[in-house]
Amino acid sequence: MKKILIPLLAFLIAFGIYFLFTVYKQAPGDQNVSGGVIILDEGDVGIERNSDVLQAQRDAEPEMAFSNINLKTNTAISSIPLANVLGGGPAKDGIPAITEPGFVSVQAAEEWLDDEGLGIIYVDGEMVRYYPYAILYRHEIVNDQVNGKNIAVTFCPLCGSALIFDRGEDVFGVSGKLWESNLLMYDEQTESLWSQIRGEAVVGDRTGEVLEVLDANIITFAEVKKAYPEAEILSNDTGYDRDYGVTPYGDYETNDALYFDVSDENEAFSKKELFYVVHVDEDFMAGFMRADLLVAGEAEVEHGGQVIRAQVDEDGIITVTNVSTNEQLPGLITMWFSWVTHFEKERVVWSL
Repeated sequence: MKKILIPLLAFLIAFGIYFLFTVYKQAPGDQNVSGGVIILDEGDVGIERNSDVLQAQRDAEPEMAFSNINLKTNTAISSIPLANVLGGGPAKDGIPAITEPGFVSVQAAEEWLDDEGLGIIYVDGEMVRYYPYAILYRHEIVNDQVNGKNIAVTFCPLCGSALIFDRGEDVFGVSGKLWESNLLMYDEQTESLWSQIRGEAVVGDRTGEVLEVLDANIITFAEVKKAYPEAEILSNDTGYDRDYGVTPYGDYETNDALYFDVSDENEAFSKKELFYVVHVDEDFMAGFMRADLLVAGEAEVEHGGQVIRAQVDEDGIITVTNVSTNEQLPGLITMWFSWVTHFEKERVVWSL
Protein backbone atom coordinates (compact mmCIF):
# COMPACT_ATOMS: atom_id res chain seq x y z
CA MET A 1 0.00 0.00 0.00
CA LYS A 2 2.85 2.41 0.87
CA LYS A 3 4.38 1.83 -2.57
CA ILE A 4 1.11 3.07 -4.11
CA LEU A 5 0.43 5.96 -1.71
CA ILE A 6 3.87 7.59 -1.93
CA PRO A 7 3.88 8.02 -5.74
CA LEU A 8 0.22 9.13 -5.56
CA LEU A 9 1.06 11.72 -2.90
CA ALA A 10 4.02 12.97 -4.94
CA PHE A 11 1.79 13.31 -8.00
CA LEU A 12 -0.83 15.29 -6.07
CA ILE A 13 1.82 17.66 -4.67
CA ALA A 14 3.36 18.16 -8.11
CA PHE A 15 -0.06 18.81 -9.63
CA GLY A 16 -0.88 21.31 -6.88
CA ILE A 17 2.35 23.22 -7.52
CA TYR A 18 1.69 23.20 -11.27
CA PHE A 19 -1.85 24.49 -10.76
CA LEU A 20 -0.61 27.22 -8.43
CA PHE A 21 1.94 28.52 -10.91
CA THR A 22 0.07 27.83 -14.12
CA VAL A 23 -0.72 30.66 -16.51
CA TYR A 24 -4.43 31.55 -16.63
CA LYS A 25 -6.40 32.72 -19.61
CA GLN A 26 -7.45 36.38 -19.65
CA ALA A 27 -8.91 38.69 -22.27
CA PRO A 28 -6.29 40.82 -24.06
CA GLY A 29 -5.26 43.89 -22.07
CA ASP A 30 -7.36 43.05 -19.01
CA GLN A 31 -5.85 43.72 -15.60
CA ASN A 32 -7.02 42.66 -12.17
CA VAL A 33 -5.15 44.22 -9.28
CA SER A 34 -7.44 43.16 -6.45
CA GLY A 35 -6.34 40.67 -3.83
CA GLY A 36 -2.64 41.10 -4.62
CA VAL A 37 -3.06 39.48 -8.04
CA ILE A 38 -2.19 41.10 -11.36
CA ILE A 39 -3.12 39.23 -14.52
CA LEU A 40 -1.88 40.25 -17.94
CA ASP A 41 -2.64 38.76 -21.29
CA GLU A 42 0.34 36.99 -22.89
CA GLY A 43 -0.76 35.87 -26.32
CA ASP A 44 -3.52 33.33 -25.81
CA VAL A 45 -2.97 33.29 -22.07
CA GLY A 46 -2.28 35.64 -19.19
CA ILE A 47 0.42 35.91 -16.56
CA GLU A 48 -0.52 35.46 -12.93
CA ARG A 49 1.54 37.52 -10.53
CA ASN A 50 0.48 36.76 -6.96
CA SER A 51 2.24 38.42 -4.02
CA ASP A 52 1.92 35.32 -1.83
CA VAL A 53 3.35 33.11 -4.58
CA LEU A 54 6.27 35.50 -5.09
CA GLN A 55 7.04 35.47 -1.36
CA ALA A 56 6.95 31.67 -1.42
CA GLN A 57 9.52 31.77 -4.23
CA ARG A 58 11.77 33.97 -2.11
CA ASP A 59 11.53 31.55 0.80
CA ALA A 60 12.06 28.41 -1.29
CA GLU A 61 15.36 26.75 -2.06
CA PRO A 62 16.77 28.71 -5.04
CA GLU A 63 17.72 25.56 -6.93
CA MET A 64 14.12 24.34 -6.76
CA ALA A 65 12.88 27.66 -8.15
CA PHE A 66 15.05 27.08 -11.22
CA SER A 67 14.26 23.41 -11.78
CA ASN A 68 10.50 23.93 -11.77
CA ILE A 69 10.61 25.72 -15.13
CA ASN A 70 13.09 23.39 -16.86
CA LEU A 71 16.15 25.64 -16.63
CA LYS A 72 19.44 23.76 -16.46
CA THR A 73 21.39 26.74 -15.15
CA ASN A 74 24.38 25.98 -12.94
CA THR A 75 23.17 27.75 -9.81
CA ALA A 76 26.42 27.03 -7.96
CA ILE A 77 27.94 30.04 -9.75
CA SER A 78 26.35 33.48 -9.49
CA SER A 79 27.15 37.14 -8.91
CA ILE A 80 23.74 37.99 -7.43
CA PRO A 81 21.74 36.43 -4.56
CA LEU A 82 19.71 33.57 -5.98
CA ALA A 83 16.92 34.41 -3.54
CA ASN A 84 16.42 37.66 -5.49
CA VAL A 85 15.74 35.81 -8.75
CA LEU A 86 11.99 35.57 -9.15
CA GLY A 87 9.58 33.91 -11.54
CA GLY A 88 7.83 36.38 -13.83
CA GLY A 89 4.86 34.10 -14.52
CA PRO A 90 5.60 32.10 -17.70
CA ALA A 91 8.11 29.26 -17.60
CA LYS A 92 11.23 29.07 -19.76
CA ASP A 93 10.27 29.99 -23.35
CA GLY A 94 6.71 30.77 -22.22
CA ILE A 95 7.48 34.09 -23.87
CA PRO A 96 9.17 32.76 -27.01
CA ALA A 97 12.18 34.57 -28.41
CA ILE A 98 12.29 34.95 -32.18
CA THR A 99 15.17 33.07 -33.75
CA GLU A 100 14.25 33.18 -37.43
CA PRO A 101 12.88 36.69 -37.96
CA GLY A 102 11.18 37.68 -41.18
CA PHE A 103 10.86 41.23 -42.48
CA VAL A 104 8.43 43.15 -44.62
CA SER A 105 8.37 46.53 -46.33
CA VAL A 106 7.13 49.71 -44.70
CA GLN A 107 4.12 49.61 -47.02
CA ALA A 108 3.19 46.08 -45.96
CA ALA A 109 3.59 46.94 -42.27
CA GLU A 110 1.19 49.88 -42.61
CA GLU A 111 -1.64 47.35 -42.70
CA TRP A 112 -1.18 46.42 -39.05
CA LEU A 113 1.22 48.86 -37.33
CA ASP A 114 0.03 51.96 -35.49
CA ASP A 115 1.83 55.13 -36.62
CA GLU A 116 2.40 56.27 -33.03
CA GLY A 117 3.63 52.90 -31.77
CA LEU A 118 7.27 52.76 -30.71
CA GLY A 119 9.94 50.31 -31.73
CA ILE A 120 13.70 49.76 -31.72
CA ILE A 121 15.61 50.88 -34.80
CA TYR A 122 18.99 49.50 -35.83
CA VAL A 123 21.07 51.18 -38.51
CA ASP A 124 24.15 49.54 -40.01
CA GLY A 125 25.36 51.36 -43.10
CA GLU A 126 22.59 51.23 -45.69
CA MET A 127 20.73 48.52 -43.78
CA VAL A 128 17.91 49.74 -41.53
CA ARG A 129 15.73 47.40 -39.51
CA TYR A 130 12.84 48.25 -37.23
CA TYR A 131 11.55 46.02 -34.42
CA PRO A 132 8.10 47.22 -33.27
CA TYR A 133 7.19 47.06 -29.60
CA ALA A 134 3.89 45.56 -30.78
CA ILE A 135 5.86 42.36 -31.42
CA LEU A 136 8.54 42.77 -28.75
CA TYR A 137 5.91 42.97 -25.99
CA ARG A 138 5.19 39.30 -26.69
CA HIS A 139 8.65 38.01 -27.58
CA GLU A 140 11.20 40.32 -25.86
CA ILE A 141 14.21 38.96 -27.80
CA VAL A 142 14.92 38.80 -31.52
CA ASN A 143 18.04 36.88 -32.57
CA ASP A 144 18.95 38.45 -35.89
CA GLN A 145 21.83 38.82 -38.35
CA VAL A 146 22.52 42.13 -40.09
CA ASN A 147 25.32 42.54 -42.63
CA GLY A 148 26.93 39.36 -41.35
CA LYS A 149 26.83 40.46 -37.69
CA ASN A 150 24.80 38.42 -35.20
CA ILE A 151 22.78 40.73 -33.00
CA ALA A 152 20.21 40.35 -30.24
CA VAL A 153 17.49 42.98 -30.14
CA THR A 154 16.00 42.94 -26.65
CA PHE A 155 13.19 44.67 -24.79
CA CYS A 156 11.96 44.28 -21.22
CA PRO A 157 8.43 45.75 -20.95
CA LEU A 158 8.65 45.87 -17.14
CA CYS A 159 11.67 48.21 -17.28
CA GLY A 160 11.16 49.88 -20.64
CA SER A 161 14.72 48.78 -21.32
CA ALA A 162 15.66 48.54 -25.01
CA LEU A 163 19.14 47.25 -25.84
CA ILE A 164 20.89 45.73 -28.84
CA PHE A 165 23.86 43.41 -28.36
CA ASP A 166 26.51 41.80 -30.50
CA ARG A 167 25.59 38.22 -29.58
CA GLY A 168 28.47 36.48 -31.33
CA GLU A 169 27.58 32.82 -31.74
CA ASP A 170 25.04 32.85 -28.92
CA VAL A 171 21.30 32.43 -29.29
CA PHE A 172 19.25 33.89 -26.46
CA GLY A 173 15.88 32.95 -25.04
CA VAL A 174 13.51 34.24 -22.34
CA SER A 175 14.13 32.36 -19.10
CA GLY A 176 10.90 33.25 -17.33
CA LYS A 177 13.00 34.65 -14.49
CA LEU A 178 13.47 38.25 -13.35
CA TRP A 179 16.04 40.09 -11.29
CA GLU A 180 15.12 43.52 -9.96
CA SER A 181 12.03 43.38 -12.21
CA ASN A 182 14.23 42.97 -15.31
CA LEU A 183 14.29 40.24 -17.92
CA LEU A 184 16.84 37.48 -17.38
CA MET A 185 17.82 36.04 -20.76
CA TYR A 186 19.44 32.64 -21.11
CA ASP A 187 21.97 31.45 -23.68
CA GLU A 188 21.14 28.15 -25.36
CA GLN A 189 24.63 26.72 -24.90
CA THR A 190 24.92 26.80 -21.09
CA GLU A 191 21.56 28.24 -20.01
CA SER A 192 23.40 30.82 -17.95
CA LEU A 193 21.17 33.74 -17.02
CA TRP A 194 21.98 37.21 -18.33
CA SER A 195 20.72 40.51 -16.95
CA GLN A 196 19.21 42.19 -20.01
CA ILE A 197 19.80 45.76 -18.90
CA ARG A 198 23.40 45.05 -17.91
CA GLY A 199 24.18 42.66 -20.75
CA GLU A 200 25.98 40.53 -18.20
CA ALA A 201 25.74 36.88 -17.17
CA VAL A 202 24.79 36.80 -13.48
CA VAL A 203 23.97 33.12 -12.83
CA GLY A 204 25.57 30.04 -14.36
CA ASP A 205 28.80 28.89 -15.95
CA ARG A 206 29.32 32.16 -17.83
CA THR A 207 28.81 34.46 -14.85
CA GLY A 208 30.80 37.65 -15.29
CA GLU A 209 30.84 37.62 -19.09
CA VAL A 210 29.57 40.84 -20.68
CA LEU A 211 28.01 41.41 -24.09
CA GLU A 212 29.03 44.30 -26.34
CA VAL A 213 26.29 46.92 -26.41
CA LEU A 214 25.38 48.33 -29.82
CA ASP A 215 23.64 51.66 -30.29
CA ALA A 216 19.86 51.47 -29.84
CA ASN A 217 17.19 54.08 -30.46
CA ILE A 218 13.42 54.01 -30.17
CA ILE A 219 11.22 55.93 -32.60
CA THR A 220 7.63 55.73 -33.80
CA PHE A 221 6.55 53.91 -36.94
CA ALA A 222 5.50 57.29 -38.38
CA GLU A 223 9.09 58.49 -37.97
CA VAL A 224 10.38 55.35 -39.65
CA LYS A 225 8.09 55.91 -42.64
CA LYS A 226 9.29 59.48 -43.01
CA ALA A 227 13.02 58.98 -42.48
CA TYR A 228 13.58 55.39 -43.63
CA PRO A 229 10.99 54.49 -46.28
CA GLU A 230 13.17 51.55 -47.40
CA ALA A 231 13.54 50.13 -43.88
CA GLU A 232 12.84 46.46 -43.21
CA ILE A 233 10.12 45.96 -40.59
CA LEU A 234 9.99 42.88 -38.38
CA SER A 235 7.10 40.81 -39.70
CA ASN A 236 4.10 39.90 -37.57
CA ASP A 237 4.16 36.50 -39.24
CA THR A 238 6.28 35.09 -36.42
CA GLY A 239 4.97 31.54 -36.41
CA TYR A 240 3.20 32.19 -33.10
CA ASP A 241 -0.49 32.82 -32.48
CA ARG A 242 -0.37 36.24 -30.81
CA ASP A 243 -2.50 39.36 -30.99
CA TYR A 244 0.04 42.02 -31.96
CA GLY A 245 -2.64 44.70 -32.06
CA VAL A 246 -3.09 44.89 -28.28
CA THR A 247 -0.49 45.57 -25.61
CA PRO A 248 -0.65 42.90 -22.90
CA TYR A 249 0.54 45.40 -20.27
CA GLY A 250 -2.42 47.79 -20.28
CA ASP A 251 -1.49 51.17 -18.80
CA TYR A 252 1.63 49.88 -17.03
CA GLU A 253 3.92 52.35 -18.81
CA THR A 254 1.90 55.37 -17.74
CA ASN A 255 1.15 54.60 -14.08
CA ASP A 256 3.62 54.53 -11.18
CA ALA A 257 3.03 50.97 -9.97
CA LEU A 258 5.57 48.15 -10.31
CA TYR A 259 4.60 44.49 -10.49
CA PHE A 260 7.73 43.42 -8.61
CA ASP A 261 9.60 44.97 -5.72
CA VAL A 262 13.04 46.46 -6.42
CA SER A 263 15.83 47.28 -4.02
CA ASP A 264 16.20 51.00 -4.83
CA GLU A 265 13.31 53.42 -4.43
CA ASN A 266 15.10 56.56 -5.68
CA GLU A 267 12.36 59.12 -6.27
CA ALA A 268 14.36 61.92 -7.90
CA PHE A 269 12.26 61.26 -11.02
CA SER A 270 9.08 59.37 -11.79
CA LYS A 271 9.82 55.63 -11.67
CA LYS A 272 8.93 55.06 -15.31
CA GLU A 273 10.44 58.17 -16.84
CA LEU A 274 12.48 57.07 -19.86
CA PHE A 275 16.16 57.94 -20.06
CA TYR A 276 18.72 57.58 -22.81
CA VAL A 277 21.77 56.24 -20.98
CA VAL A 278 25.41 55.70 -21.92
CA HIS A 279 28.36 54.12 -20.16
CA VAL A 280 31.16 56.69 -20.25
CA ASP A 281 33.76 54.62 -18.40
CA GLU A 282 33.98 51.99 -15.66
CA ASP A 283 32.84 54.41 -12.98
CA PHE A 284 30.54 56.89 -14.68
CA MET A 285 27.23 56.84 -16.58
CA ALA A 286 25.39 59.75 -18.17
CA GLY A 287 21.65 59.82 -18.72
CA PHE A 288 19.37 62.21 -20.54
CA MET A 289 15.64 62.40 -19.86
CA ARG A 290 14.33 61.31 -23.24
CA ALA A 291 11.18 63.46 -23.35
CA ASP A 292 13.09 66.63 -22.45
CA LEU A 293 15.91 65.84 -24.86
CA LEU A 294 13.49 65.44 -27.75
CA VAL A 295 12.24 68.96 -26.99
CA ALA A 296 15.65 70.58 -26.43
CA GLY A 297 17.37 68.85 -29.35
CA GLU A 298 20.77 69.00 -27.66
CA ALA A 299 22.19 68.75 -24.15
CA GLU A 300 25.53 68.41 -22.35
CA VAL A 301 26.72 67.11 -19.00
CA GLU A 302 30.19 67.37 -17.54
CA HIS A 303 31.93 65.13 -15.05
CA GLY A 304 35.58 64.69 -14.13
CA GLY A 305 36.70 66.89 -16.99
CA GLN A 306 34.71 64.90 -19.57
CA VAL A 307 31.98 66.59 -21.61
CA ILE A 308 29.20 64.33 -22.84
CA ARG A 309 26.92 65.73 -25.52
CA ALA A 310 23.58 64.32 -26.67
CA GLN A 311 21.97 65.43 -29.92
CA VAL A 312 18.67 64.58 -31.59
CA ASP A 313 18.48 64.64 -35.38
CA GLU A 314 15.40 65.57 -37.38
CA ASP A 315 14.32 61.93 -37.43
CA GLY A 316 14.27 61.55 -33.65
CA ILE A 317 17.54 59.58 -33.49
CA ILE A 318 19.67 60.33 -30.43
CA THR A 319 23.47 60.22 -30.62
CA VAL A 320 25.79 60.76 -27.70
CA THR A 321 29.42 61.81 -28.04
CA ASN A 322 32.24 62.11 -25.52
CA VAL A 323 33.44 65.51 -26.69
CA SER A 324 36.68 65.09 -24.77
CA THR A 325 37.67 62.00 -26.77
CA ASN A 326 35.49 62.52 -29.88
CA GLU A 327 34.10 59.03 -29.29
CA GLN A 328 30.49 58.15 -30.04
CA LEU A 329 28.96 56.20 -27.17
CA PRO A 330 26.35 53.48 -27.75
CA GLY A 331 23.17 54.08 -25.81
CA LEU A 332 20.33 52.21 -24.20
CA ILE A 333 16.83 53.26 -23.19
CA THR A 334 15.40 52.45 -19.78
CA MET A 335 12.98 53.59 -17.10
CA TRP A 336 14.46 55.59 -14.23
CA PHE A 337 13.83 52.98 -11.53
CA SER A 338 15.65 50.31 -13.50
CA TRP A 339 18.68 52.47 -14.22
CA VAL A 340 19.24 53.36 -10.57
CA THR A 341 18.52 49.81 -9.39
CA HIS A 342 20.88 47.93 -11.70
CA PHE A 343 23.99 50.09 -11.82
CA GLU A 344 26.26 51.13 -8.98
CA LYS A 345 28.21 53.57 -11.13
CA GLU A 346 28.13 57.29 -10.45
CA ARG A 347 25.28 58.89 -12.39
CA VAL A 348 25.15 62.29 -14.02
CA VAL A 349 21.60 63.14 -15.08
CA TRP A 350 20.34 65.81 -17.44
CA SER A 351 16.79 67.14 -17.66
CA LEU A 352 15.14 70.47 -18.39
